Amino acid sequence: MGCLLAVTKSTYENGATLIIPGSHKWSPERIPKKEEAVPAELDVGDVLIFTGNVYHGGGANKSMYTHVHLKPLLDQIREVIGIFMVKGMYRPAENQMLAVPPEKAKRFSPQVQRLLGYGISAPSVGFYKYQDPMRVLFGVEDEETVNM
Repeated sequence: MGCLLAVTKSTYENGATLIIPGSHKWSPERIPKKEEAVPAELDVGDVLIFTGNVYHGGGANKSMYTHVHLKPLLDQIREVIGIFMVKGMYRPAENQMLAVPPEKAKRFSPQVQRLLGYGISAPSVGFYKYQDPMRVLFGVEDEETVNM
């Protein structure tokens, strides 16, 4: 879960976060297009809440003015506080993924790989490169593979 709190006014002009609504439902093959991005314009104190696997990123700050010495400078700044959360129960006490690195885990069955933490909790907790790590790291496509 992602949460952005506006500390200053956030506009398209000063680089508001760009978000692509519905992109969390796309297949891994789907590539985002620039024209699909929508600026999340926020007033001070406004909050944008979204799932972490929605395509998002900071926009470009285009709020320029010309300084007395003809040097362009930013006219506005955009400040947001980003908070990203995951339920504690989805995070193991011991990080098994680091205890058994991928090159060793490749030798195990998909069931053991998932038990080690390389799987994903639907709909999207534990993804890697916006995909199920079982697919990306081990090429596993089975009934437990999660399509985000």
